[in-house]
Amino acid sequence: MKKRIDVKAEHINHGERQEPDSCAVAMACFEAKITAPQVYDSPDGEGLVLEYGPCDVRKTVALPSEVADFIRRFDNFDQVKPISFELELDDPEGA
Repeated sequence: MKKRIDVKAEHINHGERQEPDSCAVAMACFEAKITAPQVYDSPDGEGLVLEYGPCDVRKTVALPSEVADFIRRFDNFDQVKPISFELELDDPEGA
């Protein structure tokens, strides 16, 4: 199932840096009705992933490179602008 994520100025202004569940992207995912979103480094260290879903059935999906770049700039206190992207989520029940 595809989900459109819109990271708005509100998320950028209120998001916390270096916080998996309260960064600007995680806040936007929550607003898009994705259950318990958290952003982490990918296991291979090559990018970032979104972990989501109920505690007993967590799923992960790779974030697009432009979103990973956005998060890294955000975490480094660089100026960022709102961004929109789509994610293909595995499990509709976790979304």
